[in-house]
Amino acid sequence: MPDFLSRRLLASCLLLGMLAACADLSGGATHKTSGFSLPALTNTQNDTLLQYIDSVRKLSSAEQARELDKARLGYAQNSSDFNRIKLAWVLALPGTPFRDTSAALNLLNELPKDAKAGSAGLHALAGLLQNELAERQRIAAASDEWAQKYKDEQKRADALQFQIDGIKRMEKNLMQRNKR
Repeated sequence: MPDFLSRRLLASCLLLGMLAACADLSGGATHKTSGFSLPALTNTQNDTLLQYIDSVRKLSSAEQARELDKARLGYAQNSSDFNRIKLAWVLALPGTPFRDTSAALNLLNELPKDAKAGSAGLHALAGLLQNELAERQRIAAASDEWAQKYKDEQKRADALQFQIDGIKRMEKNLMQRNKR
């Protein structure tokens, strides 16, 4: 076996061994890492919500609009944290004609700051969306600012070009006068 292949095999085995050493063999419900507790992987509201959003994302525009209406109706009937976050996610879907980042952020900002014991993961998911939407708004504002600066600079460049053209015309007229 060539030397580089044996080195590659050895490196792969070492990497696999290190990964195996990192595995949680305790069988416990949580994994402790520097004081932070990660919940066990189970089918939760997070999973349900993410599967729902993924399915809505794949629908046609008309079907997405119907799902938005269903999410609004669900929230109107039961304004639970789950329904609030679900509606916010639907409103935040990119590429939809009804996308409303501000409305989604408003819904998320109204969430109680103290998560109930069973909804900590759901609130974490809401926080993730909230951060994403805030970043989208910041980027949109920066984009608008840069677009305005570009327009201002374009106007300034046009004004300078107009002045240059005027000076060229004056120079041309002076040269024609001097020829006579």
